[in-house]
Amino acid sequence: MPAGALRMATIKFGTSGWRAVMAEEFTFRNVEVVIRAISHVVREDSGSGASVAIGYDGRFLSPRFARAVALTFASEGIRALLPERATPTPVVAHAIQDRGLAGGIVLTASHNPPEYNGIKFSPATAAPAPPELTARIETRAAELLADAPASAAFPSARAEQDALVSEQVEAGRVEWYAPYDAYRDRLFSILDVEPLRAAQLTVVADVFYGAGRGHLPELLAEVGCAVEIVHDEDNPLFGGARPDPVEANVGALVRRVRATEAAVGLAVDGDADRFGIVDADGTYIHANHVLALLSDYLISSRGWRGEIVRSVPTSHLLDAVAAHHGASVVETPTGFKYIGERSLEAPGEFILGGEESNGMTVRGHIPEKDGILACLLVAEMVAARGVTLSELLEDLFCRVGRREVDRLDLELPDERKRALLARFDDDPPTEFAGRRVERIVTLDGHKLVLEGGAFIALRASGTEPLVRCYLDANDRDEMVALKDAAREMIGS
Repeated sequence: MPAGALRMATIKFGTSGWRAVMAEEFTFRNVEVVIRAISHVVREDSGSGASVAIGYDGRFLSPRFARAVALTFASEGIRALLPERATPTPVVAHAIQDRGLAGGIVLTASHNPPEYNGIKFSPATAAPAPPELTARIETRAAELLADAPASAAFPSARAEQDALVSEQVEAGRVEWYAPYDAYRDRLFSILDVEPLRAAQLTVVADVFYGAGRGHLPELLAEVGCAVEIVHDEDNPLFGGARPDPVEANVGALVRRVRATEAAVGLAVDGDADRFGIVDADGTYIHANHVLALLSDYLISSRGWRGEIVRSVPTSHLLDAVAAHHGASVVETPTGFKYIGERSLEAPGEFILGGEESNGMTVRGHIPEKDGILACLLVAEMVAARGVTLSELLEDLFCRVGRREVDRLDLELPDERKRALLARFDDDPPTEFAGRRVERIVTLDGHKLVLEGGAFIALRASGTEPLVRCYLDANDRDEMVALKDAAREMIGS
């Protein structure tokens, strides 16, 4: 077996593709093997003459990896659409839909640390690849690795790559494509731009040195916002932090919002499929609350009826919003692929799909999460309602009931982690935090829905000695009780 093949032989696509550390497993040679495996699956499913779109974020060497990917696809008889600049995951997903492509890949490790890179693959549906499809890719990659040479077939040097790409462009096997305009038109078909143009909001956009650069700020400016931009330069190290718009990472955005007296702060992660929202006073608005606010707003402002789709650990505040408006709720396992599948199965019923990990899409859009659209809809909502997000949230609580949300990542060695989960399977608790367990959801992990509506959802990390506890409570006192009980349970 060639050098490096042992590591690659165990390649696994997680909920958001394959990710690995650069220069260890994520190498030009291993990327080439994965692309050849994807090409094999694309040919099986779409036949000869298929075309795929490529995107990438701001990580180290991503433009060169993208060229190597295009050359590999071309050598496999698949026409590759190659962008001239970093291109977000949702933009690639839209290009698949818009141009009727056989699929698309994005070179990104999303919100992971800068030493990682990865490959996301979406088939012709434009939704994230389902498990049965990624299993076929993994199987083919393992077969290819058995006979793969020790080095990549195509050069990694920019000048040599450019010469080869030019040859393939002339031959019609590679196309330089610019998907921004078509994507922009799709977003503007969903947005109500008039309130934004009338309000002329001051907003701060944090693009986390990623693919959202040249996308989110420009779209905000086009609808009349005065835009301050944070982290809008090339920096493959992402300033030494994860490009992840969670509360712990948005300090610069918070400071800029306060300094400029902006109406709202809007952030996207490295490949712009996740969002992060900061209110005018610098308060971070949890993704669960953002999803509930947007669900309420879209139902009220668009007159949409049907279903809200959420993952198992996402707050039941969305259920309360749905009940308030006479909508239904569909619960899915964790992973946006399942939300995307539902949006394709029932497009006329689909209102909004979201997960607590800062991902969402809406009716009439792609079956993939889109942080850019989420940010634009939040800006529209603030402009249309004329009040702060905190005021909107308090109004929503008054109408449908308050929900406090939190997540604990608790360390637990693998052996104890397995024992805990086995205990839940064999002898599930009938009481938690002094509250009766009304039902247990095992669609994804273990979720205890308690008397009064609170819940705790447990998911064991597949890569770390962690158990993630998702908590949903009716008030702060109940949240404290849930946290204490969770720590006691994990520590016992």
